[in-house]
Amino acid sequence: MYVLNREQKLISQIKNLVGASGRFIGDDCAILPGNLLITTDALIEQTHFSLNSTSLNDLGWKAMAVNLSDIAAMAGLPEYAVIALSAPEAFYISNNVIALYEGLQACADHYQTSIVGGDITRGPVLAIIITIVGRARQSGVLRRSGAKAGDVVLVTGDFGASVAGLRLLTENNFFSFPYCLEKHRRPQPRLTEAAALIEKTGSRGALMDTSDGLADALAQISQASSVGMQIDLAAIPMHADTRSVASQANLDPYDLALYGGEDYELVACLPKAVWQAWHNQSPESAKAFKVIGIVNDTDNIQLMFGNEPARQLDLKKVFQHIS
Repeated sequence: MYVLNREQKLISQIKNLVGASGRFIGDDCAILPGNLLITTDALIEQTHFSLNSTSLNDLGWKAMAVNLSDIAAMAGLPEYAVIALSAPEAFYISNNVIALYEGLQACADHYQTSIVGGDITRGPVLAIIITIVGRARQSGVLRRSGAKAGDVVLVTGDFGASVAGLRLLTENNFFSFPYCLEKHRRPQPRLTEAAALIEKTGSRGALMDTSDGLADALAQISQASSVGMQIDLAAIPMHADTRSVASQANLDPYDLALYGGEDYELVACLPKAVWQAWHNQSPESAKAFKVIGIVNDTDNIQLMFGNEPARQLDLKKVFQHIS
């Protein structure tokens, strides 16, 4: 069964420490009274990005997008954002802040979110901390803990492109595979897809985004729901450019897809009957999702090629915030 890493053990300790309010901790957002959703995330220079390979405009977009992805992971609706900015004093002297905020505002506008405040201070490196307040939709909200045996496992988009793009940036290869570069620099939070999902299933099911990788999302849903899964590796969507980057770099493309992270796609578990009805009645909206597996009542995640066992899930390859 899935074993908690150091970060997750620390979060568990914090939940116990804060007492009754700890019940709000454990999903991509806290679900507060009045169906409010709140989430916060940080991007720190030298940990999450390098200004040598990332423009400030792209960085602003990405900082906002990764927070909006948390709202999408609950099938929620974002409304307001506050931004705390810390940077060396020299950063504030030039036009840097304006370039950064142009990216932040462009993403917020695109996803109909209002920037309503924040804080600016001095620090050793550039750090962007965003808090977003949203609300649950009338159809309900989806947590990580709602998967049941017999559900289908669905995903949006494709996997491995962002980490492939990061590799291209670190190698100063800016032109060969623009899809991967764009996926890394300007991720697209799946708010529209999540809205279609919650409309079909209500609160019955599970949902999470893949900020720390597809493998991590599968494992966390399994852990929270006390279920296992059987995942068909051949069914995991991967862009042709991602496979090409993997081939040129002599990397396993499935490792990129499973463990790369920062794709900000969605992983959902839905009753099979709900999925079949949706797929048959509204194929246009359903096509945003692909089936990659089935939930079962075991205590592990099996990686398959069709009906044949393929490999073991290796969660040590997932990005660790606290190693």
